[in-house]
Amino acid sequence: MLSQANRKAPDPSREGSRVRLGREIQAIRRYGLLGVLALAMWTIGASFGQAWAQESAQYPSRLIRIVVPLPAGGNMDALSRVIAEKLAASVGQPVIIENKTGASGGIGASAVAQSKPDGYTILFAIASTIQAVGLQKNPPFRLSELAPIAQLAELPTGFAVRTDLQAGTLADFVKLAKEKPGDLSFGSVGSGSTGHIIGDGLAAAAGIKMLHVPYKGEAPAITDLLGGHISSAFASVGGLGQYPDKVKLLAITGPHRLKNFPDVPTF
Repeated sequence: MLSQANRKAPDPSREGSRVRLGREIQAIRRYGLLGVLALAMWTIGASFGQAWAQESAQYPSRLIRIVVPLPAGGNMDALSRVIAEKLAASVGQPVIIENKTGASGGIGASAVAQSKPDGYTILFAIASTIQAVGLQKNPPFRLSELAPIAQLAELPTGFAVRTDLQAGTLADFVKLAKEKPGDLSFGSVGSGSTGHIIGDGLAAAAGIKMLHVPYKGEAPAITDLLGGHISSAFASVGGLGQYPDKVKLLAITGPHRLKNFPDVPTF
């Protein structure tokens, strides 16, 4: 996502822009998703008005900053660095990652929303960053202040427990939670995040009580799960899948089963 503060409508008379746009569409067909990212940044950048029209004609001409609203070490952070490396090679300009954590991604999103709308500051958003806006009374930014670019990935959320917890299935976990109401905890990437919503939904549907422990990202949540400080955690399957012998994955969100976890049920 990009900042679109003071954004102006594009000039439909720019024939040169149309020609370049057509070339970028061909790039999408040839190079796939990375082409979509490059196209979206150029298209939005070219429509911000005459204040920087000359610069946009040769966009990008300098360093691009990608703000990741999660701490380093997590699954999304790793993905952002792969994208940054490939993007830098594609556009011929340096691309750096800046981690700004907190408020379920709100701090990083707010920083991008308040940045100059010139196409050089990009938000590597997650679903929690967007949905938290509707769950907070005074969110740190408005969705209208950001312009969406492209969807880069779709990562299922996994529900995992410590290996020493006497629960080998989701049904076992629910039974244990009923036997020990309030004793079990679950971690997420923050209040209002996807994991928080799913955890509260599970508790309501199963009639159990769990303590929610919010973190500033999945990396610290998984670390505390490995260290035995929390009973369970909702995090990306990619993040949890790095520790197959140290956590027990009980369920995965979404309709499709994954090859690496064929026996884990979806919910």
